[in-house]
Amino acid sequence: MSSDYSPALTMLVPDAYVFPGSWGATRRWLILHKTAGFQTAQEVAAYFQAGSDGNDVSVHYVVGLDGTVVQCVREADGAGGNGVLEAGHDAWWSGNPNLVTFSIEHVDPDINNASPVTPAQQAASFALIRSICTRWAIPMRTADSNGGITGHYSIDPQSRAHCPGNYPWDALWAFLKGAAPMPVPQGWKDNGTTLTAPNKHFLVKGFRDHVLTASAWDASDMPLEEEQSVAEVERHASSGAGTRQLTVGRLLIYTASKGVMESAAGQEIKVCYDEIAAQAKQIATLTAELKAAQTPIAPTAINVTSAIAACQSIATSLVIIEKDATTLKTALGI
Repeated sequence: MSSDYSPALTMLVPDAYVFPGSWGATRRWLILHKTAGFQTAQEVAAYFQAGSDGNDVSVHYVVGLDGTVVQCVREADGAGGNGVLEAGHDAWWSGNPNLVTFSIEHVDPDINNASPVTPAQQAASFALIRSICTRWAIPMRTADSNGGITGHYSIDPQSRAHCPGNYPWDALWAFLKGAAPMPVPQGWKDNGTTLTAPNKHFLVKGFRDHVLTASAWDASDMPLEEEQSVAEVERHASSGAGTRQLTVGRLLIYTASKGVMESAAGQEIKVCYDEIAAQAKQIATLTAELKAAQTPIAPTAINVTSAIAACQSIATSLVIIEKDATTLKTALGI
Protein backbone atom coordinates (compact mmCIF):
# COMPACT_ATOMS: atom_id res chain seq x y z
CA MET A 1 0.00 0.00 0.00
CA SER A 2 1.46 3.34 -1.01
CA SER A 3 2.06 6.21 1.39
CA ASP A 4 0.01 9.42 1.31
CA TYR A 5 3.22 11.38 0.74
CA SER A 6 5.35 9.94 -2.05
CA PRO A 7 8.85 10.25 -0.48
CA ALA A 8 7.69 8.50 2.72
CA LEU A 9 8.25 4.92 3.76
CA THR A 10 5.28 3.20 5.38
CA MET A 11 5.35 1.72 8.90
CA LEU A 12 1.74 2.00 10.03
CA VAL A 13 0.77 1.56 13.68
CA PRO A 14 -2.05 -0.80 14.73
CA ASP A 15 -5.57 0.46 14.11
CA ALA A 16 -6.12 0.64 17.88
CA TYR A 17 -3.65 3.53 18.04
CA VAL A 18 -5.54 5.84 15.66
CA PHE A 19 -8.85 7.68 15.38
CA PRO A 20 -10.49 6.30 12.20
CA GLY A 21 -11.57 9.06 9.86
CA SER A 22 -10.61 11.48 12.62
CA TRP A 23 -14.15 10.78 13.84
CA GLY A 24 -15.50 13.11 11.19
CA ALA A 25 -13.63 16.18 12.44
CA THR A 26 -11.91 18.69 10.15
CA ARG A 27 -8.15 19.02 10.63
CA ARG A 28 -7.06 22.67 10.69
CA TRP A 29 -3.75 22.52 12.55
CA LEU A 30 -0.35 20.91 12.09
CA ILE A 31 1.65 20.09 15.25
CA LEU A 32 5.43 19.68 15.20
CA HIS A 33 7.29 17.47 17.68
CA LYS A 34 10.80 16.33 18.52
CA THR A 35 11.57 12.87 19.90
CA ALA A 36 14.01 13.61 22.78
CA GLY A 37 15.75 10.33 21.97
CA PHE A 38 16.30 7.74 19.19
CA GLN A 39 18.66 7.81 16.23
CA THR A 40 16.50 7.09 13.18
CA ALA A 41 12.97 7.64 11.94
CA GLN A 42 12.53 3.88 11.59
CA GLU A 43 13.36 3.36 15.27
CA VAL A 44 10.71 5.87 16.29
CA ALA A 45 8.14 4.28 13.97
CA ALA A 46 8.91 0.82 15.40
CA TYR A 47 8.46 2.23 18.91
CA PHE A 48 5.01 3.51 17.98
CA GLN A 49 4.10 0.24 16.26
CA ALA A 50 5.02 -1.81 19.31
CA GLY A 51 3.17 0.37 21.80
CA SER A 52 6.39 0.34 23.84
CA ASP A 53 6.27 1.17 27.54
CA GLY A 54 2.51 0.70 27.46
CA ASN A 55 2.04 3.73 25.22
CA ASP A 56 -0.48 3.45 22.40
CA VAL A 57 0.51 6.84 20.94
CA SER A 58 1.18 7.66 17.31
CA VAL A 59 1.95 10.45 14.88
CA HIS A 60 1.33 10.81 11.17
CA TYR A 61 4.99 11.17 10.14
CA VAL A 62 8.51 10.92 11.52
CA VAL A 63 11.40 12.81 9.91
CA GLY A 64 14.89 11.39 10.46
CA LEU A 65 18.22 13.17 10.80
CA ASP A 66 19.14 11.88 7.34
CA GLY A 67 15.93 13.22 5.78
CA THR A 68 14.11 9.87 5.78
CA VAL A 69 10.35 10.31 6.17
CA VAL A 70 8.25 7.47 7.61
CA GLN A 71 4.45 7.48 7.68
CA CYS A 72 2.91 5.89 10.78
CA VAL A 73 -0.76 6.91 10.45
CA ARG A 74 -2.86 7.46 7.35
CA GLU A 75 -3.67 11.11 6.75
CA ALA A 76 -7.36 10.22 6.58
CA ASP A 77 -7.18 9.15 10.26
CA GLY A 78 -6.35 11.03 13.43
CA ALA A 79 -3.09 10.14 15.18
CA GLY A 80 -2.70 9.81 18.93
CA GLY A 81 0.36 11.92 19.64
CA ASN A 82 -1.04 15.31 20.63
CA GLY A 83 -1.95 14.34 24.12
CA VAL A 84 -4.52 15.60 26.59
CA LEU A 85 -4.92 19.33 27.13
CA GLU A 86 -2.88 20.73 29.99
CA ALA A 87 -3.42 23.92 31.95
CA GLY A 88 -2.05 26.94 30.14
CA HIS A 89 -2.74 25.59 26.63
CA ASP A 90 -3.54 28.04 23.87
CA ALA A 91 -7.09 29.31 24.14
CA TRP A 92 -8.47 27.81 20.92
CA TRP A 93 -7.95 24.18 21.98
CA SER A 94 -10.85 22.16 23.32
CA GLY A 95 -11.91 18.53 23.40
CA ASN A 96 -9.50 16.03 21.84
CA PRO A 97 -6.76 17.85 19.86
CA ASN A 98 -5.88 14.64 18.01
CA LEU A 99 -9.10 14.87 16.00
CA VAL A 100 -8.33 18.27 14.50
CA THR A 101 -4.58 18.04 13.95
CA PHE A 102 -1.84 16.41 11.92
CA SER A 103 1.40 15.60 13.74
CA ILE A 104 5.02 15.30 12.65
CA GLU A 105 7.89 13.99 14.83
CA HIS A 106 11.51 14.99 14.21
CA VAL A 107 14.27 12.71 15.43
CA ASP A 108 16.51 14.36 18.06
CA PRO A 109 18.85 12.08 20.06
CA ASP A 110 19.18 14.69 22.83
CA ILE A 111 16.79 14.23 25.75
CA ASN A 112 16.29 18.01 25.86
CA ASN A 113 15.59 18.28 22.11
CA ALA A 114 18.70 20.42 21.83
CA SER A 115 20.36 18.79 18.81
CA PRO A 116 20.36 21.02 15.74
CA VAL A 117 18.05 20.03 12.90
CA THR A 118 20.29 18.70 10.14
CA PRO A 119 20.11 20.21 6.63
CA ALA A 120 18.63 16.99 5.25
CA GLN A 121 16.09 16.83 8.06
CA GLN A 122 15.11 20.45 7.58
CA ALA A 123 14.63 20.08 3.83
CA ALA A 124 12.51 16.96 4.28
CA SER A 125 10.47 18.55 7.08
CA PHE A 126 9.76 21.75 5.17
CA ALA A 127 8.70 19.85 2.04
CA LEU A 128 6.41 17.56 4.04
CA ILE A 129 4.81 20.48 5.88
CA ARG A 130 4.16 22.33 2.63
CA SER A 131 2.66 19.21 1.07
CA ILE A 132 0.27 18.54 3.95
CA CYS A 133 -0.76 22.18 4.23
CA THR A 134 -1.40 22.42 0.49
CA ARG A 135 -3.36 19.20 0.22
CA TRP A 136 -5.43 19.71 3.37
CA ALA A 137 -5.86 23.49 3.28
CA ILE A 138 -3.93 24.08 6.51
CA PRO A 139 -2.91 27.76 6.82
CA MET A 140 0.85 28.05 6.21
CA ARG A 141 1.49 30.39 9.14
CA THR A 142 1.75 30.35 12.90
CA ALA A 143 -1.36 28.86 14.48
CA ASP A 144 -4.37 30.75 15.77
CA SER A 145 -8.03 29.93 16.33
CA ASN A 146 -8.56 29.44 12.58
CA GLY A 147 -5.76 26.92 12.13
CA GLY A 148 -2.07 26.90 11.27
CA ILE A 149 1.21 25.38 12.42
CA THR A 150 2.58 25.20 15.96
CA GLY A 151 4.49 22.95 18.36
CA HIS A 152 3.40 20.41 20.95
CA TYR A 153 3.98 23.07 23.60
CA SER A 154 0.77 24.79 22.41
CA ILE A 155 -1.30 21.84 23.67
CA ASP A 156 0.78 20.57 26.61
CA PRO A 157 2.76 23.58 27.92
CA GLN A 158 3.75 21.81 31.13
CA SER A 159 5.03 18.36 30.10
CA ARG A 160 6.03 19.37 26.57
CA ALA A 161 7.28 22.91 27.06
CA HIS A 162 10.43 22.14 25.03
CA CYS A 163 8.77 20.31 22.17
CA PRO A 164 9.85 20.73 19.40
CA GLY A 165 12.88 22.34 21.05
CA ASN A 166 15.11 24.31 18.70
CA TYR A 167 13.10 23.71 15.56
CA PRO A 168 14.02 26.36 12.92
CA TRP A 169 10.74 28.28 12.90
CA ASP A 170 12.04 31.41 11.18
CA ALA A 171 13.47 29.37 8.32
CA LEU A 172 10.16 27.52 8.02
CA TRP A 173 8.11 30.71 7.74
CA ALA A 174 10.51 32.07 5.12
CA PHE A 175 10.25 28.83 3.17
CA LEU A 176 6.45 28.74 3.32
CA LYS A 177 6.12 32.41 2.43
CA GLY A 178 7.64 31.64 -0.95
CA ALA A 179 5.72 28.42 -1.39
CA ALA A 180 3.52 28.17 -4.42
CA PRO A 181 0.50 25.88 -4.63
CA MET A 182 1.24 22.48 -6.13
CA PRO A 183 0.81 22.87 -9.91
CA VAL A 184 -1.93 20.75 -11.46
CA PRO A 185 -0.94 19.71 -15.02
CA GLN A 186 -2.89 21.64 -17.65
CA GLY A 187 -6.23 20.02 -18.40
CA TRP A 188 -6.12 17.77 -15.34
CA LYS A 189 -8.42 18.11 -12.32
CA ASP A 190 -7.60 17.70 -8.64
CA ASN A 191 -10.08 17.63 -5.75
CA GLY A 192 -7.54 17.39 -2.95
CA THR A 193 -7.39 13.58 -2.87
CA THR A 194 -7.76 12.42 -6.50
CA LEU A 195 -5.83 13.76 -9.50
CA THR A 196 -7.74 12.96 -12.70
CA ALA A 197 -6.23 13.20 -16.19
CA PRO A 198 -8.23 14.18 -19.30
CA ASN A 199 -8.41 10.48 -20.29
CA LYS A 200 -10.37 9.83 -17.04
CA HIS A 201 -7.63 7.70 -15.43
CA PHE A 202 -6.61 9.00 -12.02
CA LEU A 203 -3.88 8.97 -9.37
CA VAL A 204 -4.31 8.98 -5.59
CA LYS A 205 -2.17 9.17 -2.46
CA GLY A 206 1.56 8.81 -3.08
CA PHE A 207 1.34 8.64 -6.87
CA ARG A 208 -0.83 11.76 -6.93
CA ASP A 209 1.62 13.58 -4.69
CA HIS A 210 4.53 12.45 -6.86
CA VAL A 211 2.99 14.14 -9.89
CA LEU A 212 2.05 17.31 -8.03
CA THR A 213 5.49 17.71 -6.46
CA ALA A 214 7.40 17.04 -9.68
CA SER A 215 9.39 20.01 -10.92
CA ALA A 216 7.65 19.82 -14.28
CA TRP A 217 5.15 17.10 -15.14
CA ASP A 218 4.22 16.93 -18.83
CA ALA A 219 0.42 17.21 -19.06
CA SER A 220 0.44 14.67 -21.91
CA ASP A 221 2.08 12.07 -19.64
CA MET A 222 -1.30 10.73 -18.50
CA PRO A 223 -1.91 7.51 -16.56
CA LEU A 224 -2.91 4.56 -18.74
CA GLU A 225 -4.47 2.57 -15.90
CA GLU A 226 -5.38 2.81 -12.24
CA GLU A 227 -2.95 1.83 -9.48
CA GLN A 228 -2.50 -1.94 -9.32
CA SER A 229 -1.43 -4.16 -6.42
CA VAL A 230 1.14 -6.69 -7.64
CA ALA A 231 3.36 -9.41 -6.15
CA GLU A 232 6.41 -7.92 -7.93
CA VAL A 233 6.54 -4.23 -8.86
CA GLU A 234 9.67 -4.55 -11.01
CA ARG A 235 10.44 -7.63 -13.09
CA HIS A 236 14.02 -6.51 -13.74
CA ALA A 237 14.98 -5.71 -10.15
CA SER A 238 12.98 -8.03 -7.86
CA SER A 239 11.89 -5.12 -5.68
CA GLY A 240 9.09 -7.07 -4.02
CA ALA A 241 5.36 -6.62 -3.62
CA GLY A 242 3.65 -3.25 -3.81
CA THR A 243 1.68 -1.17 -6.28
CA ARG A 244 2.44 0.16 -9.73
CA GLN A 245 0.83 2.49 -12.25
CA LEU A 246 1.78 3.03 -15.86
CA THR A 247 1.67 6.46 -17.49
CA VAL A 248 2.38 7.36 -21.10
CA GLY A 249 6.06 7.84 -20.38
CA ARG A 250 6.77 6.39 -16.94
CA LEU A 251 6.23 3.48 -14.60
CA LEU A 252 5.43 4.59 -11.04
CA ILE A 253 6.07 1.98 -8.36
CA TYR A 254 5.62 1.80 -4.60
CA THR A 255 6.95 -0.58 -1.96
CA ALA A 256 6.65 -0.21 1.80
CA SER A 257 10.43 -0.26 2.18
CA LYS A 258 11.28 2.30 -0.54
CA GLY A 259 8.19 4.48 -0.93
CA VAL A 260 7.21 5.88 -4.35
CA MET A 261 9.76 5.77 -7.16
CA GLU A 262 9.94 5.89 -10.92
CA SER A 263 11.10 2.55 -12.25
CA ALA A 264 13.88 2.25 -14.84
CA ALA A 265 11.37 1.85 -17.66
CA GLY A 266 13.95 0.87 -20.29
CA GLN A 267 15.23 -2.04 -18.20
CA GLU A 268 11.68 -3.11 -17.41
CA ILE A 269 10.76 -3.08 -21.12
CA LYS A 270 13.92 -5.08 -21.97
CA VAL A 271 12.93 -7.80 -19.51
CA CYS A 272 9.42 -7.90 -21.01
CA TYR A 273 10.85 -8.15 -24.55
CA ASP A 274 13.12 -11.03 -23.48
CA GLU A 275 10.20 -12.84 -21.84
CA ILE A 276 8.04 -12.39 -24.96
CA ALA A 277 10.86 -13.75 -27.18
CA ALA A 278 11.34 -16.77 -24.90
CA GLN A 279 7.60 -17.46 -24.89
CA ALA A 280 7.44 -17.13 -28.70
CA LYS A 281 10.25 -19.69 -29.01
CA GLN A 282 8.46 -22.04 -26.64
CA ILE A 283 5.20 -21.67 -28.58
CA ALA A 284 7.01 -22.50 -31.85
CA THR A 285 8.51 -25.64 -30.30
CA LEU A 286 5.16 -26.79 -28.91
CA THR A 287 3.44 -26.09 -32.26
CA ALA A 288 5.98 -28.26 -34.08
CA GLU A 289 5.56 -31.06 -31.56
CA LEU A 290 1.76 -30.89 -31.87
CA LYS A 291 1.94 -30.98 -35.69
CA ALA A 292 4.18 -34.03 -35.57
CA ALA A 293 1.79 -35.82 -33.23
CA GLN A 294 -1.14 -35.18 -35.58
CA THR A 295 0.58 -36.42 -38.86
CA PRO A 296 -0.91 -39.80 -40.04
CA ILE A 297 1.49 -42.71 -40.56
CA ALA A 298 2.18 -43.27 -44.30
CA PRO A 299 1.11 -46.73 -45.63
CA THR A 300 3.87 -49.18 -46.64
CA ALA A 301 4.54 -49.21 -50.41
CA ILE A 302 3.39 -52.47 -52.18
CA ASN A 303 5.11 -54.09 -55.22
CA VAL A 304 2.09 -55.14 -57.35
CA THR A 305 3.99 -57.62 -59.52
CA SER A 306 5.41 -59.40 -56.52
CA ALA A 307 1.99 -59.49 -54.92
CA ILE A 308 0.40 -61.07 -58.03
CA ALA A 309 3.17 -63.65 -58.22
CA ALA A 310 2.66 -64.50 -54.58
CA CYS A 311 -1.07 -64.90 -55.11
CA GLN A 312 -0.49 -67.18 -58.13
CA SER A 313 1.91 -69.28 -56.11
CA ILE A 314 -0.65 -69.58 -53.33
CA ALA A 315 -3.32 -70.57 -55.89
CA THR A 316 -1.06 -73.26 -57.40
CA SER A 317 -0.35 -74.60 -53.95
CA LEU A 318 -4.07 -74.80 -53.22
CA VAL A 319 -4.68 -76.75 -56.45
CA ILE A 320 -1.96 -79.22 -55.52
CA ILE A 321 -3.30 -79.54 -52.01
CA GLU A 322 -6.82 -80.14 -53.36
CA LYS A 323 -5.51 -82.81 -55.85
CA ASP A 324 -3.57 -84.54 -53.09
CA ALA A 325 -6.68 -84.48 -50.87
CA THR A 326 -8.75 -86.12 -53.66
CA THR A 327 -6.10 -88.83 -54.13
CA LEU A 328 -6.06 -89.49 -50.39
CA LYS A 329 -9.84 -89.80 -50.27
CA THR A 330 -9.82 -92.35 -53.16
CA ALA A 331 -7.18 -94.42 -51.44
CA LEU A 332 -9.14 -94.49 -48.28
CA GLY A 333 -12.39 -95.31 -50.05
CA ILE A 334 -14.08 -92.19 -48.86
